[in-house]
Amino acid sequence: MPSRDRDDAAPGPTRALTALLRQSRGQLATRQQVEGGQYLIARWTWSRRAARTRAPLRIALGIGVAAAVLAILGVGLPRWSREPSLALAVDGGRVLPAGQIEADPQSSPKLRFSDGSEVALLAGSKGTLRSVDAHGARVSLAAGGAHVDVAHVPGAHWLFDAGPFLVTVTGTAFTIGWDPVDERLDVEMDRGSVEVRGPLSDGPIPVRAGQHLVVRVREHETWVRDRDEEATAPEGPRAIEPASNVPPSPPAGAEAVAAASASHATRALGERNWSVQLARGNFDDVLRDAERAGIATCLAQASSDDLSALADAARYSRHDDVARRALVALRRRFPRSPAARDASFLLGRLEEAEQNHAKGIEWYDRYLVESPNGTYAPEALGRKMNLTQSLFGDTPAREVASEYLSRFPQGMYAARARTLSQSP
Repeated sequence: MPSRDRDDAAPGPTRALTALLRQSRGQLATRQQVEGGQYLIARWTWSRRAARTRAPLRIALGIGVAAAVLAILGVGLPRWSREPSLALAVDGGRVLPAGQIEADPQSSPKLRFSDGSEVALLAGSKGTLRSVDAHGARVSLAAGGAHVDVAHVPGAHWLFDAGPFLVTVTGTAFTIGWDPVDERLDVEMDRGSVEVRGPLSDGPIPVRAGQHLVVRVREHETWVRDRDEEATAPEGPRAIEPASNVPPSPPAGAEAVAAASASHATRALGERNWSVQLARGNFDDVLRDAERAGIATCLAQASSDDLSALADAARYSRHDDVARRALVALRRRFPRSPAARDASFLLGRLEEAEQNHAKGIEWYDRYLVESPNGTYAPEALGRKMNLTQSLFGDTPAREVASEYLSRFPQGMYAARARTLSQSP
C-alpha cells in the first residue's frame, strides 16, 4: 500500500505529526533526522512505561506515531536500550547541520557537553563535530588548535582527528594542534594520557601528563619530551678556556677586529634562546646564528638547552654533521643531564639514518642503560629490534621482541614485536 494511503488512514494526531516531520525533514541533516526520530520514539516508550494503565487506544496511537516516524525517515526499529547522546551547548559559535564548527565574529567557539567535557577551539581554527554518542564525541581538526578537557567518567570514549592522526582519549586535558602546511602535529598534555596513531608509527604512541609530543610528517620525525625540561631557563655562556698553544700576536688592527668579533659573537650567543626559535620552526635561523657566532664557539659555550635546540634544528634541516657534533658536545659537557642521556638515542637515530646499523644499536643500548625508563626507551628498544633483525636475522631479534613485549606491551612497536615473536 502506498505510504500516502497509510498516512491518510492514521489517526488525526499521527497525521499532524507526519506533516510536521515532512515539513522539517528538508531542514535537517540525515543524522539529525534519524536521531530526532529515535528520540521521539524513545520519549514515547518512556511515557508508556510511566502510564501502563492508559487506554489501549492511546497505546495504539503511540504505535502509529512510531510507525509514521520510521516510515518517513526510512530507518529500521531502533534498539529500545539505546542510551541518549550527550547534550551539547556551544559558546561563541554554532555547529552547522553538516557538523562544521562555526565561530561568532571576534570569538572562539567552545563546545560544552553534558558530562562536563569541553572542547575549546583556538582562534582561527577549523574543526568539525563528526559524531556524538552517550560516551563521548569525535571531533576533527582540519587546521589550528584546540584545548580539550574530557571528564573522567566510566566508559568515556573520545576521538580527535588532526590531519592524518587519531588521538584516543578517556579522561584527560590537553592541547592539540595541527599545521597542514608544515604537516606538524603537537600534543601537549596537562593531565591524564592519550594515545596517538598516525602514519609514522606501527602502533599507538602513548603521551602522558606533562609531556609534549611533536610529529613532523614531512621530516619523518617523532619525539616526546617533558614540558618542564622545555621550559628550563638556558644557562649562561661559559668562558673560553685559554689554548695551550698561543699563536703569535697579530697586528694591532687585526687584533682589535678579532676581539670585537669574538665579543660580539659571545654577546649574541648569550642573548639567543634557540629553544624558542626551534619551537617556532625557525631551524635555518638557529643554524645561521650558530654559524655567525662560530660552530666551535657554540659547541664550547652554549647552554645545554641551546645545544639541544641546535642539534634538533640541524637534524630537521638535514645538517647531520652539525647535529652529531652538538649531541657529542652535550654528552661531553653535561654528562649527567637528561639532555645528555637523550643525546644517546638521537645519535642512534643519526647512525641508523646513515645505515650504520651496528653503531645505531650501540647508541640505543647505551641509552637503554642510562635511561631504562626514559621517554625514548620504548622507541630505542623497538628500533634496536628492527636493526638486530636487519643485521643478524629473526632469531636474535626475537629475544629483543620478547623483551619489548614484556616491558612495553602497548608500545608503538608492539604489533611488529608480536609478529616477529610468532614467526617460525
